[in-house]
Amino acid sequence: MNNVLLVATTSWAGMGPYASEIINSFNENDNVYFFLVEDERFFYSQNILLNQKKRGIILFRKNSRINKLTDLFYPSRYVRNELVKFCQQKQISTIHFLTSEAPYYKEIVYLQKKYNVFFTVHDLYPHEAKKSYHKLLRQKIIYKKLHKIRNAVNNLITNSETQYNLLKSLYPQKNIYYHEFPSLINKSIIEGSMIPHELIGISNYVLFFGRIEQYKGIDSIYDIFCNDSSLNNTKLVIAGSGDIYFKRNPHKEKNIIFINRYIKDEEVSYLFTNAIITVYPYLSATQSGVLSLSTYFGKPILASDLPYFQIVESKGLGFNFTTNDKESLSQKLKQLLSINLNQISQIQKEFYLSNFSKLSLRNNLLKIYNK
Repeated sequence: MNNVLLVATTSWAGMGPYASEIINSFNENDNVYFFLVEDERFFYSQNILLNQKKRGIILFRKNSRINKLTDLFYPSRYVRNELVKFCQQKQISTIHFLTSEAPYYKEIVYLQKKYNVFFTVHDLYPHEAKKSYHKLLRQKIIYKKLHKIRNAVNNLITNSETQYNLLKSLYPQKNIYYHEFPSLINKSIIEGSMIPHELIGISNYVLFFGRIEQYKGIDSIYDIFCNDSSLNNTKLVIAGSGDIYFKRNPHKEKNIIFINRYIKDEEVSYLFTNAIITVYPYLSATQSGVLSLSTYFGKPILASDLPYFQIVESKGLGFNFTTNDKESLSQKLKQLLSINLNQISQIQKEFYLSNFSKLSLRNNLLKIYNK
């Protein structure tokens, strides 16, 4: 196999665990290298396995507002030049961009002429969002550049079967590939022992974990816990950063805990270990790593019946409810809370071992690159 370079220029919004777990799945004797850009959190330095670090380079770039703004129009020359230099040094023939490198679309188009380029499509279309004007404008610019990259690159990869079929119909002349979503369980999560200060002394709660976005339907589970008195003895924890897009009612939040901030990987273990169940009331979904988190910790899942989440009920990982239907959500929530969850937890742990294998991920990617 020719030399392959895996590229990730961000570690935010789940991209860090996504890229690091793909990189860590390869063996030392694979001709696979990496080129990563990290910020003040030093995510990649902490999570790329020691035996892999000699096979790549990790650059530092400050996560500042100025850098975010300039990247929309004038991405870092330093990053671009170092990427080209590294490709030459390692005699790279194949480049796989892992984390939707929208700011570098001109560089990707240029590299497409010299290398065999693969590009992972995470979200073909933007999800529903209630954001401030400048954030919506930024999203519009990013998706416009992602569209240009998809049009230019011949090899597109996705982790969603639904999205795979869409890409096949949109780009019949291109090579479209699918591989399973990598586990988001990394070294920092496994070894993490940090207790979120908001949860000191608190356990046995329903957990929503993830960035707060409108398309995740968090307002529906929030409203149920605010208005259903039969849930007064059950706590709901909503953990994740993002703008709270719905109107809150503080007088009814006695059993609701918001952790509206960035959650460190070292805090994730406590969050999941002390939950009863996990809930994902999404309104839309193409792909997500949340299943790996819930199944690794053996926490039964309540999820909307979107195609991506239908595996929850079909594999015995929990229950599905009718998407965007509060009555269905409430009914299935109470049903799940009323049963013995031990059997579901055991099924989940077995599911994790068989579906989030590093060996399977490595082999599938090597087949894709060789094609």
